[in-house]
Amino acid sequence: TRIQLEPGADVAPAGLDLEVVPASSAALKPGAPARFVLLSKGAPVAGQPVELVSERSPLGIWSRTDAQGIVEWRLPFGGQWLVRTIVIEPDGDAAWKSRFATLVFDAR
Repeated sequence: TRIQLEPGADVAPAGLDLEVVPASSAALKPGAPARFVLLSKGAPVAGQPVELVSERSPLGIWSRTDAQGIVEWRLPFGGQWLVRTIVIEPDGDAAWKSRFATLVFDAR
């Protein structure tokens, strides 16, 4: 699932298989905390690695969701950002399945 968050948009959870949504409707701004919730069919996903990537830097910042599925970073500068994660799970004896979610937003 890929979601592009337009400035000023309020994104509510859609009940998707895996999705990243802002934890509040506050504007995402440089220098301010940016909080997101990772959900699977509306339920929080705890302990999942999530990466924050900027269009201005090739290095991502990794964190892990807490027990409520929340992950938080302080945005060091403005511009476009990408929050992404992939869940890989066993699917039978010799198979695996994967689900991914991304959220793109602009911090101004």
